[in-house]
Amino acid sequence: QDNGVYGFDLGTTLAHLLKEICTIPRDFMVRVGMANPKYILPMIDELIAAFKHPKVYRFLHVPLQSGSDHVLVDMQRGYSAEDYRTIIKKFRKEIPGITVSTDVICGFPTETKRDFEKTINIIKETRPDVINISKFWPMPGTPAGRMKQIDGAERNKRTKELVELHKKIGLENNKRWIGWEGDVLFTERGKSGTWKGRNFAYKQVVVESDFGAGFEASVKITNVGLHDLRGEVMP
Repeated sequence: QDNGVYGFDLGTTLAHLLKEICTIPRDFMVRVGMANPKYILPMIDELIAAFKHPKVYRFLHVPLQSGSDHVLVDMQRGYSAEDYRTIIKKFRKEIPGITVSTDVICGFPTETKRDFEKTINIIKETRPDVINISKFWPMPGTPAGRMKQIDGAERNKRTKELVELHKKIGLENNKRWIGWEGDVLFTERGKSGTWKGRNFAYKQVVVESDFGAGFEASVKITNVGLHDLRGEVMP
């Protein structure tokens, strides 16, 4: 499930794989899935170079899980909050407009209120477009499952706070796309005579039209929601 470890058993890397894929003389787009910070950092320059290729969606999925280093140690994540911060800053500097996705767990057993505040603060700082939020739930037989658990009401409260922050940041980020014009590859039929597609940054774009999957069209964004951009097909 971690694309960052690709090639470790073959003497190669994800960055090299992308470079090779992009030499295929066909018209296609590649979306790179999740990769953990500890595997991105050793190849970050090569990976950024690969992401700049026009056949690769400008979409980066890097999990944070917690803004607290001691919680990350307890989770056995193998990276720090600063590692996450460094990756996001460097990718955004080199690839403006890149879409950033992350994952956060709320209510891990050793997460204090101060730890959760650190998570909130780094989310406010890095402003990811997508946050996959999970409320911690103890799995039987795991080390975390044997720990003293945080009160369920407190877990719910922290999760709700992060969800509301995500809604605010996600909508603000999407509003920056209003007025953008560019090509969109449509792949999925939506509701009520609409089609869904993706632009170069893997942003979901919805238009009222009926042209079929696999159709590429120029679109102007006129409105946005939390999860999509809404636009009109250009003549």
